[in-house]
Amino acid sequence: MRLAVPIAIMLALLPAAAHPQYEQDFGAVSMNYNALRSDRLLPEMAKRYGIVRSRDRAIVNLAVQGKEADGSKKTLHATISGFAVSLGGKRTDIPFRELVENGTISYIGQFAISV
Repeated sequence: MRLAVPIAIMLALLPAAAHPQYEQDFGAVSMNYNALRSDRLLPEMAKRYGIVRSRDRAIVNLAVQGKEADGSKKTLHATISGFAVSLGGKRTDIPFRELVENGTISYIGQFAISV
């Protein structure tokens, strides 16, 4: 099942993110997401996933889950599109790529930020 999930990220909120992960419900599906500066990743993790570590780069990580009849959740393949908007109103598209590992599916996007 392919699912289109548009994502908008306000860069002003990125540094203030206090929770390591957030969840948003969309009826039959839910999305878990988090965002952080890429220099906060361990070097080994960044290398493993091909992420550039830098103070002026951020990443967003998403996972889309379908809700099963028994209440459990199953990760889904999705078509992810997203963008970041600066405080000045400049919009930057975020390209996402799918990662499949140990039966889970997630999407990683990386984009420039001002520091």
